Amino acid sequence: MAKINAWGSDNPAEVDMGGTGVASTTAYAVQCGGTTATAPLQSIASVGTADQVLTSNGAGALPTFQDAGGGGNWVLIDEETASTSASVEFTDLSSDYSNFYVAINNVIPASASDLYLQVSQDNGTNWRTSGYASRLASITTVASGSTPSAGIGLAGNSTSLAAGSPIFVSCFINSPVSSSYYTGASSHGYFKLNGSNAKALTIGGGYYGTAEANTAIRFIMSTGNITSGLFSLYGLSAS
Repeated sequence: MAKINAWGSDNPAEVDMGGTGVASTTAYAVQCGGTTATAPLQSIASVGTADQVLTSNGAGALPTFQDAGGGGNWVLIDEETASTSASVEFTDLSSDYSNFYVAINNVIPASASDLYLQVSQDNGTNWRTSGYASRLASITTVASGSTPSAGIGLAGNSTSLAAGSPIFVSCFINSPVSSSYYTGASSHGYFKLNGSNAKALTIGGGYYGTAEANTAIRFIMSTGNITSGLFSLYGLSAS
């Protein structure tokens, strides 16, 4: 009778003898320790699918391949480019994301105005155009600033954003799809003064004063259209 190892045994070598304790393994599967220090090694249940990550299930359980996303990574959801636009909107906000981030790049206002964020509870059919509490300032007038109520102020200070002045802003939006919290936002960035190389820092933030689940957000100037610019929406996983 043929033997399967050098010491003449028909059985797999035990773990405490330098073996695995098993006669076969699952092809391509990750190998894990046994249930005790000397128990046979174990193959995880599945090799998973492309782009999944190996995730711990705690002590006493084998790890498994699972979809990525629970680690708090920002996911690019959508990008919108303004072109003489009255506003830039993102609809169908998903409760899969707890918070959102919008990168606002090279946005050109058609008129001297401020940049606002507004919310909608019915996916953009109607927009909340009042009831906001916010504060908006640029470094040249921080002491006075302005207090927009038609939206959450993100950039400018009254009429400090001149027509044709490029705006670059990072905007963080917390919990817009949860009815348990007020939708709030904060922003920081800068704008380039029209016709010169001078730049002014801008900060803003605030909240909509009613706790409700909002399924859409939009960016709008206090006066006039958005001539051009790129708005990139990212989401942070809720789990």
